[in-house]
Amino acid sequence: MLDVVRYRGALLGVLVGDVLGVPFEGHRGVVPASELALVLADDATSTLRYSDDTAMTMALAESLLRAGGVDEDDLART
Repeated sequence: MLDVVRYRGALLGVLVGDVLGVPFEGHRGVVPASELALVLADDATSTLRYSDDTAMTMALAESLLRAGGVDEDDLART
């Protein structure tokens, strides 16, 4: 059971990191703190979005569970 909790926690971490990072995709270098605060304030009142990174992670996890391991054909269909 403990492993399931860890896996869920890891997937949740991927999602949260992705959601927080989406507004900064495409930025070069370090984002100034003042800009970071503005983006996070705007996102606090809007719908949070995840990127294709999370979508691909979810598809991989679903395929691993369904196939019981790495199955390239199942992953390609996912």
